[in-house]
Amino acid sequence: MPCNSPFLKILYQIISSWRRNMGKFSYRATDNSMSGDRIYIGDVLIIEETQSYLPNEICAIANQSDISMLEFRRVEETETGHRLKASNIEIKEEIREHVIIVGRVVMAYRTP
Repeated sequence: MPCNSPFLKILYQIISSWRRNMGKFSYRATDNSMSGDRIYIGDVLIIEETQSYLPNEICAIANQSDISMLEFRRVEETETGHRLKASNIEIKEEIREHVIIVGRVVMAYRTP
């Protein structure tokens, strides 16, 4: 379990049951936060469902304000929470106490 907050535990259970046994799913990028990795608005991303990741992998994170949306960032654990890093230099990194990691990006492609 990635957090201790009762609300986030329930949210995590909802997302887990929603995605149970799917393994991989696709998601269309909704922003250019990872443009440094050549992921742009409209690109289709293949996400592998997992809570484990390496520091250099791009993670799919449940958006704090709208759980039906995903954000994509590199994640580093810190003493106070998680550091989220976008590869777009215009977006500042942020520290969050709690994050829900839905999976990691395993492939990205652009549709015509």
